Amino acid sequence: PPLTETTSYWVRATNDAATADSQTAVVTVLMPPSILTQPASLAVKKGKRATLHVSAVGSLVKYQWYQGKAGVTTNPVPGAKSSTFITPAIKAPTNYWVRVTNSVGRVNSKTAVVTVLKAAAIKQAAMQPAAATTAAMAGDPYTNWITSQLDAAQLADVQGRVAADGAARHPIF
Repeated sequence: PPLTETTSYWVRATNDAATADSQTAVVTVLMPPSILTQPASLAVKKGKRATLHVSAVGSLVKYQWYQGKAGVTTNPVPGAKSSTFITPAIKAPTNYWVRVTNSVGRVNSKTAVVTVLKAAAIKQAAMQPAAATTAAMAGDPYTNWITSQLDAAQLADVQGRVAADGAARHPIF
């Protein structure tokens, strides 16, 4: 059967006169590298670092991370020679990949893209009550608070009712 792990062998020779055992021979099976878990693409805040990881098996594997598309070896990352790699501060989308090697083979990971998170845009609707309502609210904290809780459409609806029904039916205005 094919060998899948390191195994020891010895031979015993016998005849009518004697028995002799050989020295033990160790057969080491070297497995080529194989990637079990690819490095994952992720996003970080601008100026932050990302941690990439690959999981590989094989005999005595070595790692080398590269910047760029998978398979392009022109830009190795200095000192990045383990299964985990912490990027420099990310300022723009950057591609990374890793090559896993040993004495019997090599395998490249897929490209992991580290992108920069976009800052959340906060939009605030301007709510300006009509001039008549503003004048009526002046100096009344309760009315000012109620008005601040309404969006523009709700405020316009209330202002329309006050104008149609008169302020007496809507005492907060």
